[in-house]
Amino acid sequence: MIPELFFLFILDFSGSMYQQVNSVPKYQLVQQNIQALMNSNINVASSSGVLTFGLDAKKGCEDLRYQDEPTRGVSQLVRTFRPGNFSKTPLAEAIKRGTDLTIERNVKRVIAFSDGADSCGKDPCQQLIASNEKLRRVNRVMEMTFIGIALKKDSAKFECFKKPMSNFKINFFEIGTSAQAQEILTSIPEAKPLPPKNPFGVLVVKGAPPGVEFSALPAPQDKSPAVWWGAYEHTMRQGTYAIKALYPKTKKVTTTVRSEDFTTLYWADFFSRPKATLKISNSEITVLLSPMEQTKQMHRNVQPILIEGSLIQTVRPQTISLPFGDWQLEILSPPWLKKLEKQFLSLGPDESKSFDLIKGFGLHFDAVSDLELRYVVETSNSNRFYIQKGVERIPLSSSDILKWVKSAP
Repeated sequence: MIPELFFLFILDFSGSMYQQVNSVPKYQLVQQNIQALMNSNINVASSSGVLTFGLDAKKGCEDLRYQDEPTRGVSQLVRTFRPGNFSKTPLAEAIKRGTDLTIERNVKRVIAFSDGADSCGKDPCQQLIASNEKLRRVNRVMEMTFIGIALKKDSAKFECFKKPMSNFKINFFEIGTSAQAQEILTSIPEAKPLPPKNPFGVLVVKGAPPGVEFSALPAPQDKSPAVWWGAYEHTMRQGTYAIKALYPKTKKVTTTVRSEDFTTLYWADFFSRPKATLKISNSEITVLLSPMEQTKQMHRNVQPILIEGSLIQTVRPQTISLPFGDWQLEILSPPWLKKLEKQFLSLGPDESKSFDLIKGFGLHFDAVSDLELRYVVETSNSNRFYIQKGVERIPLSSSDILKWVKSAP
């Protein structure tokens, strides 16, 4: 009897996977997340399959290889892979082969990573329809978690992955960071531990990056430590532990795991100063700093920060202390700039950084030559914003026009 597969991984290792997202090469993002997942509370006695394309550019669209591995060995195998320079993306063919394996091996869940559309002349959307029909005929359901990495211009080609089908169940996500991939994978049922029973409990470090290795030594006894990665829930015997993160400038955290209970730590707990310093220049602009979801996960309590500016009053550049992590900047005032796209900042623990609002949002200043005249800002969609007297310079985007008028309406 052919053994069933716990996971089937469909992995894109084409040349574009060398590109970086959020300072991490895409292929390393895949490796980090598979390592963290495979060291979570999954069925270690099972087997899993790895279906990979793009490793060998010489094989072109024929470069599709499959390997069976003990589930615990998948991470080590994937760490040996490197993208092939200028290799192809036979995505449709990979889906077809994945469908066959799901039927033959009774795959529990398919997890796919890719950063682009098929480059071998086949249509993945048509293959989804064909796969769904094949699954329907044999009364089999295929559960797939598909993670698209920074798809950009290819994003529209994946719209068909979001459409519901009777037997091919796809949960499609597009991500831009490794932490977003981890958030998806920690939520799949196979990564969740069973409710703990005496004498075991569950420990989780919320917001921990997937590439961080944790170890837990029973304190003060010197025994072999429990080891896991990232923000996955980890089942442990009840007791007091010294938790260590294999990451620069972190400290040990002592915590108690209670029987049949969940214990939560936060990634910020592992830093002596879980703060960063940000200097904001160009004080004519009011901005709202909002924490991204991963930053909220890292800290016990983190709130948006309002940084107020003024076109009339002199406001000095502001220096603020804020929780480290990723933040979104949104212009609230002046109103003609609210249309601009949000900007993003990444701040590490104890890091100091400056952000120039004019350069960061691609703005420029127009000087007011006569303070006695009344001025108006006219935007590309013909909206008009009247400026109060006394303003000496006006921040504008490239599509805004500054005019003077003899009197306000």
